[in-house]
Amino acid sequence: MIPRPLRVSVIDDDPSVLTSLSRLLRSSGHVASGYASGQEFLDNVSATAPDCIVIDVNMPALDGFAVRDRAARIFPSTPVVFITAQEDIDLDDRARAAGSQLLRKPFRAEDLVHAVEGASERNREGEVPSDGERETPALSGEPSRRDGKGER
Repeated sequence: MIPRPLRVSVIDDDPSVLTSLSRLLRSSGHVASGYASGQEFLDNVSATAPDCIVIDVNMPALDGFAVRDRAARIFPSTPVVFITAQEDIDLDDRARAAGSQLLRKPFRAEDLVHAVEGASERNREGEVPSDGERETPALSGEPSRRDGKGER
């Protein structure tokens, strides 16, 4: 059971997807902050860890896995839900290796809400692997645009 609204960071370079996912999570009772790029998210992190991070896999500059790697250095126990429109089976393996769930677009609204709430609940119960138990590649990227959408 989720005792309070979750703080969810949503990262997607597609403005319409970013807006709709942020609205969906807010309409489900959570606090959603939207970021148009992984770099924007990393540049605006606060001392308070989000309860969950939703990250698009395929973004310019920093892809979703690179963002997760960098975010894990700051918030090692924050769970991640990856989203993608790609059909590459290797993405499932990479997401599992990162201790994360992968949702393929298009997905049902309730699937995203359940994935976010489930990941956050498992994290509270201590079931999310620490960063040292996750196997992820080190990737790098460049800063990307900022669209100013979403709550902070």
